Amino acid sequence: MSTNDKSTVQKTGILSKSFSTLVVRLIGMGLTYLFNIAVAQIYGPEVFGLFAIGQMVLMVGAAIAKGGLDISFLQISSSKPIQDQQGKLKSDYKKTAFSIFVWGILLTSIGWFVLPYIAEKVFEKPNSLPYLRIAILGIIPLALTRLNGEALRSQGKVEQYVSLDRIFPSGLTILMVVTIGLMYPYPTVMFWLYNIALVFTCIYSFAIWYRQSQLGKFRSEHRYSYTDLIKRGFPMLISGMLFLIMGWTDQFVLAIYVSEESIGHYHIALKIANLTTLALFSVNAITAPKMAHAYEMKEMKNLQSIVTNSANLVFIALIPVTIVIISFSDFFLGLFGESFTLAKSALIILICGQLVNSLSGSVMYLLQMTGNQVYSQYVLIVTAILNLVLNIILVPEYGMEGAAISTAISTAVWNIISAIVVKKKLNIIAIASPLSIRKSLKEL
Repeated sequence: MSTNDKSTVQKTGILSKSFSTLVVRLIGMGLTYLFNIAVAQIYGPEVFGLFAIGQMVLMVGAAIAKGGLDISFLQISSSKPIQDQQGKLKSDYKKTAFSIFVWGILLTSIGWFVLPYIAEKVFEKPNSLPYLRIAILGIIPLALTRLNGEALRSQGKVEQYVSLDRIFPSGLTILMVVTIGLMYPYPTVMFWLYNIALVFTCIYSFAIWYRQSQLGKFRSEHRYSYTDLIKRGFPMLISGMLFLIMGWTDQFVLAIYVSEESIGHYHIALKIANLTTLALFSVNAITAPKMAHAYEMKEMKNLQSIVTNSANLVFIALIPVTIVIISFSDFFLGLFGESFTLAKSALIILICGQLVNSLSGSVMYLLQMTGNQVYSQYVLIVTAILNLVLNIILVPEYGMEGAAISTAISTAVWNIISAIVVKKKLNIIAIASPLSIRKSLKEL
């Protein structure tokens, strides 16, 4: 098969697979929003704010426990077809999973004793301690599920990857909340139910990965030592942590300065604003392994085609979603309760930042999948510092709106700088090009 033929096959796959991934992600996001609506309506904005703080602690803990090993494994396993590396892949996977498990135990243990200080001295919300302690118990199952999801994604099983990330945790939690949760309407019960859903999702992720990969049929062959894997994962860990700092700084600063209710309001505004990135993440789920493979094979023209066509696809999907959300913002916020409409201004500001994020294409994945993750770290360091400084300045004075402005500005700066770096290091234009949309649609 010629390079052009391979290019056509890969480009055609972006649209068809992205659509099926988009459908799965829509189902997952629908369940996530139903879960958030149920929590907000049953327990109120204060408990929902506590849940948002718990989610922040859980996500940070899981990211540290993964140590970047999940993305590193995605990169390793995407470079060659699975049939060419079964034994070596099995060895790498077992070592990666064991490392994450050990890190998870260590972090959970440390967190248990550190959280009282964070709840009382940092957040000045001592009532949040029981919820935060329950939340960190989900670190290990969440981290291992994310590893298995990336492993499935590396082999083209993107729908399963999205299902593990979105559908199963939210779906199982909703099921338990409307049954067990309504019989025992205590906030701590809801937190425990979410963790139980994470455990079941984790067990299912192991089952589906071993069934899809067939690694159980092969003997392990040594390729990388534990030290090698940790070294490979460390740059990904730094990028992941910086990305989390970018994503959670606003809520962390809000947790210091405003009430639980305001945190709950802002968290919902973020969730709704993230609807504008639905197409971006669906396309990213498909293109990340394709970019790694094209770069590995030195098919730079093919890589540019993948990047351009995926960015244009995101642009096409972005416009109607943005118009609908802004036009009916009161309706969407009101689904969670009347008081949540207070977050309307924050929602519109956040959407403006997400527009730049989506139009900039898959810049961060592109840097990571082409061995340029160190540059993504530099960009994230700069924008993470900018985000923190802006939040510290604006949140005490402007509350939710200050957090939204800080996040929107730093998100825009992060994506613009990343696109410049991609152009300089790879000579690839990573932003959407409205003039080439018709061509992209034909190729997709």
